[in-house]
Amino acid sequence: MDRAQMLKRQILEQYRSVRQFAITMDMPYSTLATALDKGDRGIEMMAHGTVVAICEKLDIDPVDFQSYPKHGKNQLTDQERKVLDYYSRLNGLGQERVLENLDDYKSLEKYQRKTGKF
Repeated sequence: MDRAQMLKRQILEQYRSVRQFAITMDMPYSTLATALDKGDRGIEMMAHGTVVAICEKLDIDPVDFQSYPKHGKNQLTDQERKVLDYYSRLNGLGQERVLENLDDYKSLEKYQRKTGKF
């Protein structure tokens, strides 16, 4: 089950229909229905703020939603989820700085995994 299917299932469990949920969210039904019908691709095309608002309305943690397994991939660990949570709280400059630091760390052998994934 992809993220769009999971969202649709949650919407139908908590609301009478996708249309009713769209009305509650004050968003065009066609926008929501199209995104859900296109699967993960449709969800990824939505504005980040819209996806977060949908998650919050459905009482889904947005960080967990972003890490929801796509086609059988593993869930994130608690530590990875914590990093994503902290990262999402930063402004653009802060996020840029974190990525610069990570780039530095990944190039240092001291911090690399033995598997050589970098």
